[in-house]
Amino acid sequence: MKNIPVVFKHGVSYTTRFVSKLPRCTDIPRIDHKGKDALVWNLSLSRRSKVDKSDGDDKGKDKCAKDAIADRNIIFVAGLGGIGLDTSREIVKSGPKNLVILDRLKKPETIDELKAINPDVNVIFYPYDVTAPLKDSAKLMKKIFGKLKKVDLLINGAGILDDHQIERTIAVNFTGTVNTTTAIMPYWDKRKGGPGGVVANICSVTGFNAIYQVPVYSASKAAALSYTMSLAKLTPITGVKAYSINPGITKTTLVNKFNSWLDVEPCVAQLLLAYPTQTTKQCAKNFVKAIKKNKNGAIWKLDLGCLEAIKWTKHWDSHI
Repeated sequence: MKNIPVVFKHGVSYTTRFVSKLPRCTDIPRIDHKGKDALVWNLSLSRRSKVDKSDGDDKGKDKCAKDAIADRNIIFVAGLGGIGLDTSREIVKSGPKNLVILDRLKKPETIDELKAINPDVNVIFYPYDVTAPLKDSAKLMKKIFGKLKKVDLLINGAGILDDHQIERTIAVNFTGTVNTTTAIMPYWDKRKGGPGGVVANICSVTGFNAIYQVPVYSASKAAALSYTMSLAKLTPITGVKAYSINPGITKTTLVNKFNSWLDVEPCVAQLLLAYPTQTTKQCAKNFVKAIKKNKNGAIWKLDLGCLEAIKWTKHWDSHI
């Protein structure tokens, strides 16, 4: 375990960021704190294979894994921005039958771009606000299933980072995920004769350890992670699988500038971006790897261009 000192100004005390098993990827620069702007390039690949096991452990499952996308019907909530857009690009390359994108803003040129990447994929767009009531989500699902008849994968990707907007942060990052998933369950639940399905929820590494200057955002992502873990445990009852996608700090408009809770750290964005990050393309490629693994209950960490399955530590058990 490596200790990296971080000094947060504006009245917030000194803290230490703990980094465990920091991946040594060729394309990720590390900050040399002896020089403020110096970059140290670590070219070792030996440890990366231990983090991203996609090339080793699942070789015998490659054929089945590809079926998690190929010729499937996929719904992607918030698939047109940031990590979502680059992931949509990677998904269409893998050849789903239908990619249904639900997003707040319609972007015709972006939809056309996705169609051009793979003309064999039917890319469909519906306007959708995840903060809408559950009944509105249910109406939209009825329309989608009326058109496609079957959906194999639901990706919940909506998220905002602004601790000034407390109610909206919880509504988008957590309640919206719950409502959208609840709305699709009548079509999947095996207790109602459904075929089952798969839910991939975009959570965050802040669900593991909070960025304490944005406690509302961190708590909303921890809630989404906990919800996803519960869905996976319910698979024997519902027939619906679930896993979480937990990106580390990724270069998007989301993290360029955002507000801390009660302005406890006005420079929180700049402080975070002073450390190594990953690009949306790197994150998207690993996102698709995780989808293809299709592992129920998996807690995937997508950080610094690497994919790692996290083993959750249990500190309490309900015994039921």
